[in-house]
Amino acid sequence: MVFLKKNFKKVIIMNKQSIRLKNLKINKKRKKEKREITVDRKGILFISDIFVLLIMSILVISTIIIVMDLSNEKILDSVERSNLERKTMKTIDNLIKNPGSPDDWDYQENKGSIIPGLAGENKTVSFNKILSLKKSYKKLVEDKIFQNEIKSSITIYPLSSELSPMEFGDNENLQYAGNVVSVKRLVKCDFLSRFKVLDFKDDKKDLCINPNYKTWICKPFLLTRKDLEHNDYYLLFNNKIINSYWSISNPNNINEKEYLINTNVYRLNSILENQMKNSLQMNFWIHIKLDENKNDNLNTCLVAIPREFNINEILPNGLKFEYFQYNDCYLTLKTWH
Repeated sequence: MVFLKKNFKKVIIMNKQSIRLKNLKINKKRKKEKREITVDRKGILFISDIFVLLIMSILVISTIIIVMDLSNEKILDSVERSNLERKTMKTIDNLIKNPGSPDDWDYQENKGSIIPGLAGENKTVSFNKILSLKKSYKKLVEDKIFQNEIKSSITIYPLSSELSPMEFGDNENLQYAGNVVSVKRLVKCDFLSRFKVLDFKDDKKDLCINPNYKTWICKPFLLTRKDLEHNDYYLLFNNKIINSYWSISNPNNINEKEYLINTNVYRLNSILENQMKNSLQMNFWIHIKLDENKNDNLNTCLVAIPREFNINEILPNGLKFEYFQYNDCYLTLKTWH
């Protein structure tokens, strides 16, 4: 019995030790697992931090690149616009200050070797040169001046409310252009004064063949049969003049019909033909009677328009007195790439 008791005690002690060892192993294993989990978590956190840092670095670098690109683009745009402004100002000043080469380039058929310019006589801009520039705009401006690198258009803005603006050039593409440079200059435009035969703007009284017209303003002019065949003659008034009359006479018949002024434009060819009859040339007098209280309204002229000159196509407002006087205008040159 004693032996059994001793052995039983030993077994119990051994079991307890075995249990302790197992518990120790289990605890060590758990601690190891905890350490591994902690290490894994730290590793995951470390990798996450690196990933976030990498993303942030990419975002920062991308932002810097975008900002630099935008800055460079703005600098390039600024330089490009500055160069375009310089070329535009130089071009418009050269056009209005120089007559071109040769001086009568607007009458030359071959435009290949000419240098365009718009300056006319008496410090004006020549309308005939403007029309020639309009007709050959691509060849003279886009090809010759801007070397096909710049698109452009020109607009004439008369300060007179009686006249409408005139535009020509590459206006169709202007609405799609982004960076447009516009430069304007105040000029004095000579539209059609070369067609003017008589000007009644002053009230100077020439010697009249009709003694009954002493209070009228009368001016003479010589007309040939050839002139009448190639030109249309018009008497123009800048506005309606109340209680006023006009008349045309010649040495063979000094008492001709007097016409009440009730419109701004009178075509005279039929009257002149009837009075000339078979004559090759004849002196005529135009007489204008004004209300004594309205002498300041005498803005009248006689013009001879060549038959080949297309009035409706060239003049947006048709025949007007203002086209035969010098007019202050803004000449605007617009350019873009």
